[in-house]
Amino acid sequence: MRLLGLIGIVSVGFAVSASASEPAAGPDAPWFEPVPDWKPPIPGEHPRLWFRKSDVPALRARMQTPEGRAMLARLRLLLGGGETMPTVFQEMATVNILPPGFSAPAPGAFTFSHGAGFGFLYQLTGDRKYADLARQCVEKVLEGQPDRDPRYAWVNPGTGFRLGAVFQGVALAYDLAYDGWDEAFRKRVVEAIQGQNTPCLQHKRPLTLERMAEANGYPPGSNHYGAYLGGTGMIALAIRGDPGADTPRLDRVLAKVEENLVKALTRGFGDHGWFAEGTHPGRIPANTGIVPLLPALRNAAGRDYLAARPNAEWITLRWLMEVLPSAEGPVIPWRGDYGDDRLYQKEGTSHAGDFALGLGAVAPRCRPAIAWML
Repeated sequence: MRLLGLIGIVSVGFAVSASASEPAAGPDAPWFEPVPDWKPPIPGEHPRLWFRKSDVPALRARMQTPEGRAMLARLRLLLGGGETMPTVFQEMATVNILPPGFSAPAPGAFTFSHGAGFGFLYQLTGDRKYADLARQCVEKVLEGQPDRDPRYAWVNPGTGFRLGAVFQGVALAYDLAYDGWDEAFRKRVVEAIQGQNTPCLQHKRPLTLERMAEANGYPPGSNHYGAYLGGTGMIALAIRGDPGADTPRLDRVLAKVEENLVKALTRGFGDHGWFAEGTHPGRIPANTGIVPLLPALRNAAGRDYLAARPNAEWITLRWLMEVLPSAEGPVIPWRGDYGDDRLYQKEGTSHAGDFALGLGAVAPRCRPAIAWML
């Protein structure tokens, strides 16, 4: 999620609510508001998830600022240099639980987000070599190469919600590099998405799009629930309407995702960010699930979940009330079913991106506060 979080920081401002006031509350308030003047993506139109093609010139200009250049340098570091395929790959087979003493390869090693990172460089430069690098990364993912955190993979992931995060990486790679790929590879990715039925290590049930949209039977208060939904919604939005896509099926998947999103925002997080299992467990359904989905729903579906009620926005804003300084770094209150009070002292992918991704899931009036936390 570190790569996706960085892309989220750079693209913030193109996918957030324009609301200038606190969202309305109350039992009769709608769950989303239509985005003013929104135009649905036509088949084959990309990017569409976190920003639209009309936003690209402003993004390129942003990269010329000192802050933009620093972010671009960080992106290249996370990509292992940014000019060639990474040279370090996780050699472990996929696992459900990280073994004692596990240490992930250093940043720059291959992740499920590398395709998205190279796709973003393609959007910023127009150089097709980055689209080709994105293609090579997606091929690796579809072949089953694990992330640097070996719980995350397209084939035999540790559990289903890990696949949801991988869906996010593939969705963004497809969306950002689409114009630089040939038609055959685009259709290959669409077929792989619609044909997904891998089992996970936790159980042997096939993880189809439909099962993912139903959160595989988990309740909304589980840390697994939102993490199933986010990537499933994003990957359906990414390919919907494109050549080879079964759009009626994808519409049913998206309808189920949104139905269950409301359950996650009421029975999981509530109206001001408290998660049913506690502070630490709530990072998984947020960062690897709901938070990245919100700007995608706004851009690709014209649905603004930030403007209607406080629930969605406070998944991120809660951190302003929870994070405390300490001599050992930022800490959070240890309240909940599991976890600890350390915000950043964690190996692996599950708990990354609280603020980087969250910048795209709060209204403009709140972004300075989140930026201050960064």
